[in-house]
Amino acid sequence: MLNAITSGILVGGLFALVALSLSLTFLATRTGNFGTGELVSAGAGVAVLSAAVGPGWLRFLLALLVGGLLGALISRLLITPFHVNARDYRWLLSTLGLGMILIDLQTNGMGVEPLSLAVFKIDGFYRLGDLGLAYQALVILALAVLLSVGISCVLRWTALGRVIRASAEDPETALLMGISVKRLSMFVYAGASMIAVLAGLMYGAQTTVTPSLGPPLLVGAISVAVIGGINSIPGVLIGGLAYGLINQLGTYFFDAVVGSTAGLIAVVLVLMLKPEGILGTVPKEKV
Repeated sequence: MLNAITSGILVGGLFALVALSLSLTFLATRTGNFGTGELVSAGAGVAVLSAAVGPGWLRFLLALLVGGLLGALISRLLITPFHVNARDYRWLLSTLGLGMILIDLQTNGMGVEPLSLAVFKIDGFYRLGDLGLAYQALVILALAVLLSVGISCVLRWTALGRVIRASAEDPETALLMGISVKRLSMFVYAGASMIAVLAGLMYGAQTTVTPSLGPPLLVGAISVAVIGGINSIPGVLIGGLAYGLINQLGTYFFDAVVGSTAGLIAVVLVLMLKPEGILGTVPKEKV
């Protein structure tokens, strides 16, 4: 059982890392990229296909750069034109369409055979009594924690954070104050997309890279955001750990199907009892 608990925490770190990407864009723009799963796969795919470029660190930076550029383009072309007010949800369809395009491009460019990204893999285990914790999974969890703390600090205590929060709460007033909401959205989407690509690089190194690497992670990430609260960065981290624990404990006591179902039941219960999530808040509406 102890092994299931530690596995749940480590798996939860991966889901939390992807969910951070969704949470960041929602906090800043009240929108999200529903092609994030395919973006996770695309980042790992760029690293695989750029094997001839040079050493691993260069491929790592190239994948992050491509992810950031894609994020900025997503904001400019697929979010801003289709989100003219708080009740305009056309961006949902535009980002879902992006996901379909990305997975088709990856299938044609990489094929469907699993590809190795071992250059980014950290081999070995940390021994804790009878437990063996994979270094790669520990690094993913550490990244999720560090990014959660870092983003929370930026949003709470920096001028950039105040600008992001002001823009999200009242875009019209932010424009009157001289804040470029479109550029801010591009900046945030670039950062969020880089986080998604980072998750793809770390997870792809742990497993293998295929066009279907990321979409299942998006389902888990959305569940995590619902449980923890999509507008709370700490909530997303807590939601990731809770979702991972529920999933793994359900698998331990029963089987994988029950584990997955238990995670979805937790989502439904949270929606019924506290729709904004564990640490989430109800967004203020302009009257």
